[in-house]
Amino acid sequence: METMRDYNLFALQNWDMTDEDVVEEFETFPIKLIHTADMNLWITWIVYLTNIRANYKALQNSDFDGAGERWYPSLLAEKNSQGKPQYTEEQAMKKAAEYQAEDDLIKHISNMQIVISGRYWHEMNVPYNQYQDGIDYEPDWYVDYEKVKSASHYCFRNNPQEYAGFIEADKGISPGSNTIGKWKINPNDDYWKTEESIERYRKHHRYLNITSEKAFNYLIKHFGEDNLPPWAEKIKDWY
Repeated sequence: METMRDYNLFALQNWDMTDEDVVEEFETFPIKLIHTADMNLWITWIVYLTNIRANYKALQNSDFDGAGERWYPSLLAEKNSQGKPQYTEEQAMKKAAEYQAEDDLIKHISNMQIVISGRYWHEMNVPYNQYQDGIDYEPDWYVDYEKVKSASHYCFRNNPQEYAGFIEADKGISPGSNTIGKWKINPNDDYWKTEESIERYRKHHRYLNITSEKAFNYLIKHFGEDNLPPWAEKIKDWY
């Protein structure tokens, strides 16, 4: 049986880290990208988006260390043609958060360009590696920062996040720091038919001071009486 190659940046630097070890940190990582060179592009983009969000939250809490402190004061001081502030405090925080995330992204991509060999860049499923009408194949695209950034965005956009038992929604939960967007329970996902899924459901709700009856009614509300998970009766034992 052929051994699967590990493509994560740690493994490429001869660290004892499998792709599975790395993606455990990303709750919504699309499983099909494990053991592919593309995984580094996907992780690059979700970390970039996560950093923007974390930087903005830090600035809101007046925690300026590493969150955009290099740009925030100068953005607040900028004036428009009428001599009025160019940005509101919120706008300045958002821009500073983005600038800091971009600065970190530049450093990360520079490291990727050093660590990942050319043959692995060429394996990635991105437009730069494909012959298309009117577009020439670009064998050295990965030495260009903007193209690697674009390829990372392309990979993330074309490989949607996956979160077992849930679907993306306008309103819902944010399961962890390495996820983007909101999620709600997908009652038709076969994941809920597994015994271990009860722990995910319990973590999702984190019920406090709730009766067993109310907990069971919540379960019916989510799944319907005819579609309850096999562990439904066990929920009554939590309280």
